[in-house]
Amino acid sequence: MRREIAGMGILLHLLTSHCLFGQSADTTLALTPYQRQSLIDYCEQYGDVLSVSELSNVDGFTADEAKWLWESVKSTKNSTGKHRTHSLTAKFRKKYAAEGFSIASKYAYTGIRIDAGLTVDNDPMEKFPDFASGYVKYRNIIAGDYSARFGQGLVLWKAFSMNTMGEPSTLMHKQSGFAGYRSTDESNFLRGACASVHVGDKWNLSVLGSYKKENLTAVDSGNVHGYAAGANLRYSSGNLRVGLTAITYGYDRLIKRRIQDYNRLQIYDGLWGNAGIDALLSLGHWRLFGEAAIDARASPALLAGAIWSPSYNLEMSVVGKAFSPSYIATHSIGDTYNRFGGEAAVRYVSGRWKLNFNAEYYHHPWYRYQKPAGGTTFKARATVQYTLKTDAFILLQASYNAKFKFRLHTSFPAGPLTASLRFDGNMQGYAAYAELSYRSGRFQAAARGTFYNTGEWDSRVCLYEKNVPESFNVETFYGKGLGAYLLLRYTPFKYLDLWLKARHDYSAFFIRIFFPG
Repeated sequence: MRREIAGMGILLHLLTSHCLFGQSADTTLALTPYQRQSLIDYCEQYGDVLSVSELSNVDGFTADEAKWLWESVKSTKNSTGKHRTHSLTAKFRKKYAAEGFSIASKYAYTGIRIDAGLTVDNDPMEKFPDFASGYVKYRNIIAGDYSARFGQGLVLWKAFSMNTMGEPSTLMHKQSGFAGYRSTDESNFLRGACASVHVGDKWNLSVLGSYKKENLTAVDSGNVHGYAAGANLRYSSGNLRVGLTAITYGYDRLIKRRIQDYNRLQIYDGLWGNAGIDALLSLGHWRLFGEAAIDARASPALLAGAIWSPSYNLEMSVVGKAFSPSYIATHSIGDTYNRFGGEAAVRYVSGRWKLNFNAEYYHHPWYRYQKPAGGTTFKARATVQYTLKTDAFILLQASYNAKFKFRLHTSFPAGPLTASLRFDGNMQGYAAYAELSYRSGRFQAAARGTFYNTGEWDSRVCLYEKNVPESFNVETFYGKGLGAYLLLRYTPFKYLDLWLKARHDYSAFFIRIFFPG
């Protein structure tokens, strides 16, 4: 597996130095100077980036951005590569207090011109399989299930996305076009066919068609199928990218949903649609971006922002959003209605010190999530981190989201061992853990013990936990008690990975087999 992915580390070097071509030019344009330099520094110190998880640990990249960049580089590599590979994975998960177990298995084939993927997922006590997904990609044509990311997501964004406070660069969403779908999420994808074609050196046209059964929480919805057709026309020249996106969609039968105050402007029947124009302009240390969109009722949604990164040491960003209470965009990035306000972020690095600040404020003129009309949302977070010469670090964080939270996190690496301590708390309770990790050759292990005392659900503390691959795990702790887990990975030979996680309330097993070409 290392031989296949090592080439991506080389491509990441090329990406940061503007040496790639074709659709990767958009990728290079979207990266900030800080991200490019951070990636170069990481590769020079540690060598090739070998996985999307490792990429998410590079300064300036969240998990969502790492996945976006990884898919972009992988797409470019596959279009010019001369290799064939096969990858087979299987994941099992068993909750001790519940009957049955879940299983997810994925197969991926990468060829010279053809890629393919198959995903089978089954939840406990469900008829096998309760979800199956697959695709075949030939050059820039995909048939089957696929994701789509265009513009800033106001019109079309069918893919996993994390809306969390992160680096300043994360305020701008990174489009990646079409990609074969490999997630086990049963709703956030399109099913049918899509294609992209370059028209000359500066134009790119993408078209899509989709028809699939929808999982709707509706009264008497029955077997409802959704259909969609859309297109994106993109112009890229030097430091400028402009895109036009339009999509029309609907359901094959009326949906009898209960109309309430919070959703009366989010319900439609019959044919619907959205259209928008987006732009990204790179001017020296500036990235200017935005998108304007309307729906079939001419309700608007506007987004505009800027990222300023004059050096590796400083990066600042701001974005403003004005989403009409009546704007409906079923295939958008989500949460694109009833919001007027903005977000800002600052990151500053000085020697071994790193400071981050994020804040967002929104006014909601319409009834929303059990809040009265005219309600507001305010969030803020400040983080200070100091890194020692040994790569050990100490992090202090304070945040506010309807209540105050604070965090103290420290990590001490010593050869193959790394010890971590973390304390998260609020005014009603806290959770603290100690973790020891070991990595050497074919073996990897991590053990954590957590003590929590938070009262009830409203004072809960959420902590990220390491997990088997193809899993994202944030555990919620409330009440009083102890939590623990052990994560093991063993590679008996080069192309086989075995993972086991044993937690106080469940266990998970993962196997990955890779066949090189």
